[in-house]
Amino acid sequence: MFRGCMLPLLSSARFTDSALVLGCPLFFGAAHLHHAWELHTVRHVPLHAALLSASFQCAYTTLFGALATLLLLRTGTLAAPLAAHVFCNWMGLPDFARILGGGLASRLLLLAGILAFAAGTAVLWRTPAWP
Repeated sequence: MFRGCMLPLLSSARFTDSALVLGCPLFFGAAHLHHAWELHTVRHVPLHAALLSASFQCAYTTLFGALATLLLLRTGTLAAPLAAHVFCNWMGLPDFARILGGGLASRLLLLAGILAFAAGTAVLWRTPAWP
Protein backbone atom coordinates (compact mmCIF):
# COMPACT_ATOMS: atom_id res chain seq x y z
CA MET A 1 0.00 0.00 0.00
CA PHE A 2 2.87 2.36 0.82
CA ARG A 3 4.32 2.16 -2.67
CA GLY A 4 0.87 2.22 -4.26
CA CYS A 5 0.25 5.61 -2.66
CA MET A 6 3.73 7.17 -2.68
CA LEU A 7 4.95 6.28 -6.17
CA PRO A 8 2.10 7.94 -8.08
CA LEU A 9 2.50 11.04 -5.93
CA LEU A 10 6.27 11.25 -6.45
CA SER A 11 5.92 10.28 -10.12
CA SER A 12 3.50 13.15 -10.69
CA ALA A 13 6.20 15.43 -9.27
CA ARG A 14 8.39 14.19 -12.16
CA PHE A 15 10.81 12.12 -10.09
CA THR A 16 12.95 9.84 -12.27
CA ASP A 17 12.88 6.08 -11.80
CA SER A 18 16.28 6.28 -10.13
CA ALA A 19 15.06 8.93 -7.71
CA LEU A 20 11.94 6.87 -6.97
CA VAL A 21 13.95 3.71 -6.27
CA LEU A 22 16.42 5.56 -4.08
CA GLY A 23 14.10 8.16 -2.50
CA CYS A 24 10.75 6.49 -1.86
CA PRO A 25 12.30 3.77 0.32
CA LEU A 26 13.70 6.44 2.63
CA PHE A 27 10.11 7.39 3.49
CA PHE A 28 9.32 3.69 3.98
CA GLY A 29 12.33 3.21 6.27
CA ALA A 30 11.56 6.39 8.22
CA ALA A 31 8.01 5.13 8.77
CA HIS A 32 9.56 2.44 11.00
CA LEU A 33 11.52 4.79 13.26
CA HIS A 34 8.63 5.05 15.74
CA HIS A 35 9.59 1.57 16.94
CA ALA A 36 12.43 3.14 18.96
CA TRP A 37 9.90 5.06 21.04
CA GLU A 38 7.74 1.97 21.50
CA LEU A 39 10.72 -0.17 22.51
CA HIS A 40 11.89 2.42 25.01
CA THR A 41 8.58 3.49 26.56
CA VAL A 42 6.47 0.33 26.37
CA ARG A 43 9.03 -2.48 26.52
CA HIS A 44 11.50 -0.52 28.68
CA VAL A 45 14.48 -1.21 26.43
CA PRO A 46 17.35 1.20 27.19
CA LEU A 47 17.25 4.20 24.86
CA HIS A 48 20.58 3.46 23.14
CA ALA A 49 19.51 -0.14 22.41
CA ALA A 50 16.09 1.01 21.17
CA LEU A 51 17.71 3.56 18.85
CA LEU A 52 20.17 0.97 17.54
CA SER A 53 17.37 -1.52 16.91
CA ALA A 54 15.19 1.06 15.16
CA SER A 55 18.14 2.26 13.05
CA PHE A 56 18.84 -1.30 11.91
CA GLN A 57 15.15 -1.79 11.12
CA CYS A 58 15.12 1.50 9.20
CA ALA A 59 18.16 0.39 7.19
CA TYR A 60 16.82 -2.99 6.17
CA THR A 61 13.31 -1.71 5.45
CA THR A 62 14.86 1.00 3.27
CA LEU A 63 16.85 -1.65 1.39
CA PHE A 64 13.76 -3.81 1.00
CA GLY A 65 11.77 -0.73 -0.01
CA ALA A 66 14.21 -0.07 -2.85
CA LEU A 67 13.72 -3.62 -4.13
CA ALA A 68 9.94 -3.40 -3.78
CA THR A 69 9.87 -0.04 -5.57
CA LEU A 70 11.95 -1.47 -8.38
CA LEU A 71 9.62 -4.48 -8.62
CA LEU A 72 6.61 -2.18 -8.88
CA LEU A 73 8.24 -0.01 -11.52
CA ARG A 74 9.35 -2.98 -13.60
CA THR A 75 6.13 -5.01 -13.39
CA GLY A 76 3.57 -2.19 -13.20
CA THR A 77 1.59 -4.09 -10.57
CA LEU A 78 1.53 -4.25 -6.77
CA ALA A 79 1.43 -8.07 -6.92
CA ALA A 80 5.22 -8.45 -7.20
CA PRO A 81 6.20 -6.21 -4.26
CA LEU A 82 3.32 -7.63 -2.22
CA ALA A 83 4.52 -11.19 -2.83
CA ALA A 84 8.10 -10.18 -1.95
CA HIS A 85 6.87 -8.50 1.24
CA VAL A 86 4.82 -11.53 2.30
CA PHE A 87 7.79 -13.82 1.63
CA CYS A 88 10.20 -11.62 3.59
CA ASN A 89 7.80 -11.35 6.53
CA TRP A 90 7.30 -15.12 6.50
CA MET A 91 11.04 -15.86 6.38
CA GLY A 92 12.10 -13.16 8.83
CA LEU A 93 15.63 -11.90 9.20
CA PRO A 94 18.48 -14.39 9.25
CA ASP A 95 20.00 -15.14 12.65
CA PHE A 96 23.24 -13.26 11.93
CA ALA A 97 24.80 -14.06 15.31
CA ARG A 98 24.30 -17.78 14.76
CA ILE A 99 25.49 -17.63 11.15
CA LEU A 100 28.59 -15.57 11.90
CA GLY A 101 29.34 -17.67 14.98
CA GLY A 102 28.98 -20.86 12.96
CA GLY A 103 31.45 -22.48 10.66
CA LEU A 104 32.93 -21.35 7.39
CA ALA A 105 30.09 -22.96 5.42
CA SER A 106 27.49 -20.78 7.19
CA ARG A 107 29.42 -17.61 6.43
CA LEU A 108 29.97 -18.62 2.81
CA LEU A 109 26.26 -19.31 2.37
CA LEU A 110 25.41 -15.91 3.87
CA LEU A 111 27.87 -14.26 1.48
CA ALA A 112 26.42 -16.24 -1.45
CA GLY A 113 22.92 -15.08 -0.51
CA ILE A 114 24.00 -11.44 -0.32
CA LEU A 115 25.76 -11.70 -3.69
CA ALA A 116 22.75 -13.44 -5.28
CA PHE A 117 20.45 -10.70 -3.95
CA ALA A 118 22.76 -8.01 -5.35
CA ALA A 119 23.05 -9.76 -8.72
CA GLY A 120 19.29 -10.26 -9.00
CA THR A 121 18.66 -6.63 -8.14
CA ALA A 122 21.22 -5.52 -10.75
CA VAL A 123 19.47 -7.62 -13.40
CA LEU A 124 16.11 -6.22 -12.35
CA TRP A 125 17.52 -2.68 -12.54
CA ARG A 126 18.60 -3.24 -16.16
CA THR A 127 15.29 -4.87 -17.13
CA PRO A 128 12.96 -2.45 -18.92
CA ALA A 129 9.56 -1.74 -17.44
CA TRP A 130 6.66 -3.86 -18.66
CA PRO A 131 4.24 -2.07 -20.96
